[in-house]
Amino acid sequence: MSDLEKLFEHAPEGATEIAVFPDGELRYATEGKTWYAPRWIARPHKWQTIATRPQPEPRKTVEDVVEWAERRWRAGETAICELDGELYFADNNLRMRNVICTREQFEACVANNKPDWRNNMKNPPMGKYVMGFFKSSVKSIPYHICDCYFDGEYWKTMGNDRVEDFYGCPPYAWSELAQPPIENVTKAEAEKLLGVKITD
Repeated sequence: MSDLEKLFEHAPEGATEIAVFPDGELRYATEGKTWYAPRWIARPHKWQTIATRPQPEPRKTVEDVVEWAERRWRAGETAICELDGELYFADNNLRMRNVICTREQFEACVANNKPDWRNNMKNPPMGKYVMGFFKSSVKSIPYHICDCYFDGEYWKTMGNDRVEDFYGCPPYAWSELAQPPIENVTKAEAEKLLGVKITD
C-alpha cells in the first residue's frame, strides 16, 4: 500500500481528497463538502486540496485474460489470478488470490469468441500482422496457420530462422484475432478449428 493510499485507509465513504484550511486543519473532502464527523457539511472556508484519492485500476475481465494468455491455457493450472496489476497462472489454493477466471470460464470465453476468419478477397491494412491460413508447398504438410502481413504486394511472414519470407499466393482466409501458429493441419482439422468451410 502506497503512502497516498494509507492517507485514505480510514477515510469516510465518498471522500475523494484531503483539504487543508487557512488555519492549517486537515479534513477529508468531496465535491464542495467537508467531513465533520459524523456527517458531510458544506465547506465553510477557502481550502486547498493537498491529496487526491487514487482511483483503483479497473478489474481485468475474462476477455483480458484470454488475450494475455494468447488463447492457450497452461496445463495443470487451476485459475488465472491478478496481483498488483499482473496476471499469473495459479496451480493451487495457496497461490489463488484475486481469481479472474477458472479454466472453465476461460475455455467458454475462447469458444464464444472464435477467430473472425475473413474472406481473402479483402486484404487487411498494410503492414498489420494477422493470422493467415495457407496451403503448404510441402506435400506432407497440407495446410498451416501462421502470423503474416500484407505489404501491398506480397503476403510476408517471419520464419523460424527469424528471416522474413513471402508467399506467392494470398491465404485462403485470415483473422485479426490471436491464434496459435499450427505448422501441420489437415483441411478438416482447420475447418473444425476455424469454424468455417474452406474451399480451394
